[in-house]
Amino acid sequence: MRVSTGLGGALPTPGSSRNARNTASIELHERFGFEEITRRFSFPGLTFKGGEGILFRLRLHRTEPKAGGSP
Repeated sequence: MRVSTGLGGALPTPGSSRNARNTASIELHERFGFEEITRRFSFPGLTFKGGEGILFRLRLHRTEPKAGGSP
């Protein structure tokens, strides 16, 4: 899935979108490491009560094997 951010590109998942008025959900996302990317984005069929949503992303860190051994 790719989401148009309106910033000249698309965002590969993992991502999440939330209503900008849902502060409890926003705080929960931030506690789990999600970060806000933009409030200007579109996804077919997705609307938000109040008209504004927030697009979040979660950066995944991949552990690389150490030279000469296992991770």
